[in-house]
Amino acid sequence: MTEFLRELRKLEPEQHYYTASEFHVTILTLFTATVNPGTFLAKKRNYLYVVDAALRKVRPIRIEFEGVTASPGALMIQGFFEDEALNDLRDSLRNQLRMRGLGEGLDQRYRLKAAHMTVARFRAPLGEGGRFAACLEEARQRPFGATTVKSLSLVKNDWYMSRRVTETLKRYRLTQSA
Repeated sequence: MTEFLRELRKLEPEQHYYTASEFHVTILTLFTATVNPGTFLAKKRNYLYVVDAALRKVRPIRIEFEGVTASPGALMIQGFFEDEALNDLRDSLRNQLRMRGLGEGLDQRYRLKAAHMTVARFRAPLGEGGRFAACLEEARQRPFGATTVKSLSLVKNDWYMSRRVTETLKRYRLTQSA
């Protein structure tokens, strides 16, 4: 994946490309991006309680990464999972959050149903749009590998998942059997 991003960076150096340490798959955004997260962060203990309960018996989740998808603001590597464990976990979290009065900012931008890894954000007009699009087209079916997710982290972060501002609130080890 890093080689692919190196190829893209040569074409479009003005864009923001994630580093390997910033790669992540979002399980669920507990509240939408906001310039004033204080009202949500004040309820951190309640969020931790909900996530603790929902993750108690979740088994590892295997994700295969293949192909790319682009939106007006980002480039993503597509993730495919073999069963419904990921969406079952998301639904469990959603239900627990709503039951505890924490569903206010849930799924506001969009409802997560698939897996993806955002690897670039577009922050400037494309200078080599045709060549960049051709490179993405070539990667539409490109395999990027697979991973078995064995742990999850609840984090406070910025739009880019920048290492300098991302704070891990708690890590969870997924159990081998649920």
